[in-house]
Amino acid sequence: MSATTSDKTLQQAKRNQAFENKPATANGQCPLKAGEIAIHPVRYAIDESPARGSAQGPNPLPNGWSAGHLPKLKTRSYTLRQLRDGWLYVWDETDRTLHEYQVEGHQFTRHKWGSAQLGEDERNNPGDSKPYLLYPKRSRLLIAYSPVQWTWRLCEKMRSNPQEQKRWMRALNLPQYCTQMQAAHAAPIREIGSAVADILAGGEAPTFKSCLVAANKDDSSRPCKQPIDQALILGSVPDQDSALFVALDDPMAIVDDLAMNLQGRWLELAAADKQHANKINSATLIQGICGVKLDPFIPKSVLANPSRKQAFIKDAHNLLDSEAQLLNHSGSDATLTLKSLQVQRAQQQFRTNWGNPPSGPKWRALVEEWQQKKTWREDVRFDEAWSYLQERSDETERLNAHIQRSESDLLAWLKSLSPKAEEVFYDPCHPQQSTDLLDTMANLYEQLGASDTGKQWLCEQYGEPTTLAGLALFNFSAELSALIDKISANFTTYGAIDNQGRQADGSGQAHGGLSDTTSEVSRANEVKSVLDLPSVQASNLYKNLSEPGKRAFETLRNVVGQKAKDSWNLMAFVLLPALSTKFAPKVRIFAFSVTQVLVSTEISTQTRLILDSEFAKKNRQWQIQVAQLEKNIKGLQRTLALPGKGPDKRSARIQLLELEQKRGTLNLQRPNEVIGSVVTETRITKVQTRQVNVWLATLGQSELLDQLQLKAKSATGYAARSRQWINQELGGSLPVLVAGLNVWNFINSLDKARNDGIFSADELRTVGANAAYTANALMALWTVPAWNKWASLKAVVNEKTVQLAQVGVKAWGINTQYRSLARSLALRTAGMAAFGAIAAGVEAWQVSKDIDKATSAGETYALRTKQITLGLMSVVAGVQLVGSALGFWFGFAWVMSNPATIIIALLGVIYLIASMVANQYKREGLRLWLYRSSWGKSPTWTHSDEHHKEELRTLKEICLRPSLAARASTLPYYGRGPRIYTGFWLQLLLPSELAGASVKLQPAMVDSGWFSDSLMQGMADKFYDQFLEGHWAPIEQFGQPPAQRPNGPLPGDTLYPDGTQHRLWQTWIAYQRPPVLELEVRYPEQVLESTNGQGYMFRVDIGTSSSEADLKSDAFSKEPNSDMVLSSQSTRWLSLQVPHTSK
Repeated sequence: MSATTSDKTLQQAKRNQAFENKPATANGQCPLKAGEIAIHPVRYAIDESPARGSAQGPNPLPNGWSAGHLPKLKTRSYTLRQLRDGWLYVWDETDRTLHEYQVEGHQFTRHKWGSAQLGEDERNNPGDSKPYLLYPKRSRLLIAYSPVQWTWRLCEKMRSNPQEQKRWMRALNLPQYCTQMQAAHAAPIREIGSAVADILAGGEAPTFKSCLVAANKDDSSRPCKQPIDQALILGSVPDQDSALFVALDDPMAIVDDLAMNLQGRWLELAAADKQHANKINSATLIQGICGVKLDPFIPKSVLANPSRKQAFIKDAHNLLDSEAQLLNHSGSDATLTLKSLQVQRAQQQFRTNWGNPPSGPKWRALVEEWQQKKTWREDVRFDEAWSYLQERSDETERLNAHIQRSESDLLAWLKSLSPKAEEVFYDPCHPQQSTDLLDTMANLYEQLGASDTGKQWLCEQYGEPTTLAGLALFNFSAELSALIDKISANFTTYGAIDNQGRQADGSGQAHGGLSDTTSEVSRANEVKSVLDLPSVQASNLYKNLSEPGKRAFETLRNVVGQKAKDSWNLMAFVLLPALSTKFAPKVRIFAFSVTQVLVSTEISTQTRLILDSEFAKKNRQWQIQVAQLEKNIKGLQRTLALPGKGPDKRSARIQLLELEQKRGTLNLQRPNEVIGSVVTETRITKVQTRQVNVWLATLGQSELLDQLQLKAKSATGYAARSRQWINQELGGSLPVLVAGLNVWNFINSLDKARNDGIFSADELRTVGANAAYTANALMALWTVPAWNKWASLKAVVNEKTVQLAQVGVKAWGINTQYRSLARSLALRTAGMAAFGAIAAGVEAWQVSKDIDKATSAGETYALRTKQITLGLMSVVAGVQLVGSALGFWFGFAWVMSNPATIIIALLGVIYLIASMVANQYKREGLRLWLYRSSWGKSPTWTHSDEHHKEELRTLKEICLRPSLAARASTLPYYGRGPRIYTGFWLQLLLPSELAGASVKLQPAMVDSGWFSDSLMQGMADKFYDQFLEGHWAPIEQFGQPPAQRPNGPLPGDTLYPDGTQHRLWQTWIAYQRPPVLELEVRYPEQVLESTNGQGYMFRVDIGTSSSEADLKSDAFSKEPNSDMVLSSQSTRWLSLQVPHTSK
């Protein structure tokens, strides 16, 4: 029951319901005997949200009732509810009278019309309030509910138009009801408690929380209609036997509820996205990197269903696992048989679910790729990520499906609304009613504009309006829409508003329109055609507009300048995609801009469009300039594609870059046939009128050109200018007008062009360890054979026969020959032991450094074992060294004895195993990112927004990493004296994502000293220019630069076809010293944002064989690299333009 109804009132109403005020003999009185019939109107409404898996709400329509006249719904159902607070109108066809009632709660208040009310849009003359209407049984009625009070114009329209009365109002024939006791959309009033959801005959009251008009006041932001007890109605009507209730239509209430329903679905999806978006993105990346691309093997019907797609991928992964194990089998026959059975089981499972399993060369290649990525998958929680994606996919699919169904329900209702606002009882000539309807439509545009289906429907409606939503931009007036279309057609065809070729005031002679080819001399003498509000209002087209059409236009200008500004601008922004010939004819596209000029006063009190009479001449000159520029660009491209000298190629490349920049500038100087301007001062705050006029005259091209030119000169200045522009409050109409005019002028210029036909790890430690191991190997090479040969020699010493190494060197005394052999053998053994001790010690030191960089506990354990083994090997070698040194005085046969050899061999085996395990766990680059990712085995990042952003940036830096290879060229070398260097070849491999971008290079030749490196001094500009005097080479040549300096012209640039993943820059640098190069490669900020102010840092000691440079920068560190010369010194920045793919 209503909270506003007191207990006493309700108790009295229930007594009145039980004991009617009529004679006892009148029970069950026939309606025929009743003189007047009481009527209680209710409405068809949207029921509360149904249970999951059902479309039927908890309050269905009563048996025998049908909502067949209403659009069918997929997500909700219809019910009966009380009328919303508003207005009720009854036309009595019998007495030819129109009655007006105000609806408040369950009461109806008649407003009688006296002389003071006649002709007024707002009438207030209330009488008594009753919970029913009372009409003679002879009356034939037409009843309608309206959320707003009808304007007097609408009242007169309804009184004088029988066709619209019957189309917009509910018919109730009381004589027929009295005889048949039934009527469409009506029932005896005694059934009202069981039929209407919020009129109760007992039981729990509904809440309608999922509807805009709720049943309680929990949410003060929403209107409320509280449930009532049926006794409040039944206990008030004069005669319950003859009284009835009738259900009316309230289309805007249903549209509001369906819009709220759709909004709820979008909020569910947004909440799920906010909670899971980062996690889903990371999991998708993990699946893409560590998995394989299965799309070519997935049936199309499965691809379209996310949940079935994930199920297919799961079975495909099982099949790939089993086949990869079989393909890489290296065990016994028993395990081979077991793996074969596993493959058969996986294939059978796949066949049961999806049909024949995939096969063929492409599938075998996929199996091999799957096996190659096995190590990567072991670094991440791959199965967990996949399961998570499957779970989220199911949820997203469910939410999207719900959105689609909810959207289809809303669209079904919007399609059923005719273009006339009067049919939903709103008068577009009334400011407040126009504002309310525009606000409602703006909310609908916002909901529908969030999906492709809804946006497409709105765009189609703009192009050819057939519904109320399609005419929202024109104040729901088909006449006004047609007027603006006609004005647009005349202005773009004749240069005038009226099609006689002359403005209404006699100025602005017609000049043949957009396709005019009259002489340029006569056109130069013509006055520019202007389209603005005064000229439109003075035109014959406007004068011929009906009075309601003119009032609708003025009302639209009034409300768009005040309360409805934001709503109207929002709809205009949503409709920007409609400015395409796909959705609208060319004249309708131009009409979009005309509407902005005529309706909105946000830019200025008077904004106008100007048609340039000299456009044809300017456009032809511009086209000729573009055509000549394109020829020059193609000529330079041909030059670069042919063999030539390095300096010439560099010069051509510089010229080409200048021409491409000029092309961008020229494209922003394209003449426009129609531009805008403001006559009076602008209303946009903090922007001068002159600046607004510049923007309108160039349609925003001037601002973009200034920003691009500033970007080329100063990144800091460009960033500041961009921020200033973005934060500038330009309102809604100016951007929309500029966008609309640009679209139209662009389409117009294309048409012109078609018609004119003018265009047709630490280096020192590594080197030390490698050198020591090499020397150790060499010493072993000539020590072991000598030991085997001489250590077994025997002779007599102190009356005992001993082997050569069993006594010291001095023990041989005067036996010169044996003494010399023993001495030589001791020295060789000492040398071998010394180098072995050095090598093991240095590598143990290196391993200690690697331990600090270990990425996992497994790698740390392996490196610790390797370090301990190397330490023991160094100790053994040290003991051998001491024993060999003491060989001059004591026997040293034990140095190479079997125990010593066995110990060294065992330590070697342990060393090798530890090395293999350490290499297995060693991670760097992409593999390290996978291990540390939010889905990795040792995550560094979480799924927070900040961590997710850094995670993706690090991945991007790794994936866009360039590669650098080099090879020195020398004069012919015959093995004597030092090499004479002539220079070196440099190869820089760049990812294709940089196509069209300019990459910055900072090369530095390094002078390697004993204690530190320094920058090579005295390098001339010509030396640096050589880095840009190369050519773009075939990708397959990377790592294989030429051995000799270039002889003759350099090859032409390689043309890279679509799909090429890299670009290879190759150049030769003249340099007469052993080259040590450092190179910093820096990408544009829009491609990759640096976190430490440095780019990719490379260093390479260039030898006569090809070598790839070491990457010294660390994508996982925000600290700048400090181990290079370029870390503290700088040379010269060079700009390298990366080519696009060839066409």
